[in-house]
Amino acid sequence: MKTIQQKVRFKAPPDQLYEMYMGSGRPAREGDGPFSAHEGYVRGRNLQLVPGQLVVQSWRGADWAEGEPDSILFLTFEPVPGGGQVTLVHAGLSPEKAERHARGWRDYYWTPWKNFLRRRGRAG
Repeated sequence: MKTIQQKVRFKAPPDQLYEMYMGSGRPAREGDGPFSAHEGYVRGRNLQLVPGQLVVQSWRGADWAEGEPDSILFLTFEPVPGGGQVTLVHAGLSPEKAERHARGWRDYYWTPWKNFLRRRGRAG
């Protein structure tokens, strides 16, 4: 099994980054219950939530084989000069899934977040 590790800086505070992950079309925010995202492709359970600081989830894609274990996702949100940093550790992925999901985090989260924050900065 493989583990993805990524650190990404944004020009936004950790609380806002946490809300971007937990809100608007992203995993459900309430308690330690089930969540889904990306029109049901991603699903799992919130295992631990510390607002503005930490998300721990069991996590799987809809195309994963029956009986294949969930992966575990850790996201930490911390302040850095000029904004915030998200540290991702996504563990328990097959080598093929690790490569695909490493790209997916960049393509579906980090790049769109940076674009959103850039547009928002110009607008106000």
